[in-house]
Amino acid sequence: MIRIKHFTATWCQPCKQLSPIMRELSSQNPTVGYQIIDIDDNIDIAQEYGVRAVPTIVFEKNGLVVQTVIGVQPKSYYQNLIDSL
Repeated sequence: MIRIKHFTATWCQPCKQLSPIMRELSSQNPTVGYQIIDIDDNIDIAQEYGVRAVPTIVFEKNGLVVQTVIGVQPKSYYQNLIDSL
């Protein structure tokens, strides 16, 4: 199973740019689990994943982290990662 953990913050402008992209990917890939994690509300989880900047996107396959992306990339970049998993 593939899961995407989207680490974000309400004050983060790049996060606001990335959110619609992630919503589209979530709806276009219904078999992929998708979780939005606000780093200010979930400090422990952010620390567990070593998040030091937002936005950070963590891709997991079968419970293991296989890719971490920091910053905003084009939608096709994320879709290619999903397809490769």
